[in-house]
Amino acid sequence: MLPAMRAITFHISTPRWFLCRGLGRFTKGAYWGRLSTLRLADIPPQPLPGPGWVRLRPLLGGICGTDLSHVLLQNPPGMCA
Repeated sequence: MLPAMRAITFHISTPRWFLCRGLGRFTKGAYWGRLSTLRLADIPPQPLPGPGWVRLRPLLGGICGTDLSHVLLQNPPGMCA
């Protein structure tokens, strides 16, 4: 059995989005602090899409520009799906 994975998850909440967006004008910490829409969570391993797929364990990971725009709340909540 595979262990749970640590993942940064994004929880869309319109009131929290507006609160963080407003506070973010004064401090960037609002985007990833206690009031933010981001959470670090243990999630169960996701099933593989098909029999020809394999599971890899990455050594390093990164954040792309689209991810960063979501973290900095540059899109309205409906656009974050």
